[in-house]
Amino acid sequence: VDGNKAIQLNPHLSYAYNGRGTAYIGLKKYDQAIADFNKALSIDSNHVSAYHNRSLAYSAMGNTRQALDDLNKALSLDPSYTISYYARGCIYYDLKNYNRAMEDFNKAIRLDPSYAKAYQARGSVYWVLGNKEQAQKDYAKAKSLGYRAQ
Repeated sequence: VDGNKAIQLNPHLSYAYNGRGTAYIGLKKYDQAIADFNKALSIDSNHVSAYHNRSLAYSAMGNTRQALDDLNKALSLDPSYTISYYARGCIYYDLKNYNRAMEDFNKAIRLDPSYAKAYQARGSVYWVLGNKEQAQKDYAKAKSLGYRAQ
């Protein structure tokens, strides 16, 4: 992983550990990712993206409680960190807590009206709640903003 060189050059750079941790997530090496995010946070306890990224690793491992704790911490440090509202909304959706999911997707959209994935996700909440018309509007908005289903 390329972050190794940056860490060798400066082992006190939280962003290097955060970057390498993100690479480990891509490799599905979640324990190593979490270790790097922990190191980043030991260097800088206010590193918002390290909390966010660690939540992704925890979530991938099925540790929903830790993932939510990290997203809440990221948002307490930076209430405008849009992607954490989206990520937390996705967790609430998976937990079938549709009201909380809707709140987070709405907040993400308010902060970034061009956030296509948030419209798509909110559309899914509307769909589950039976509001097919609003769901279709959100799906269309997401598509118009460039959303492509994976």
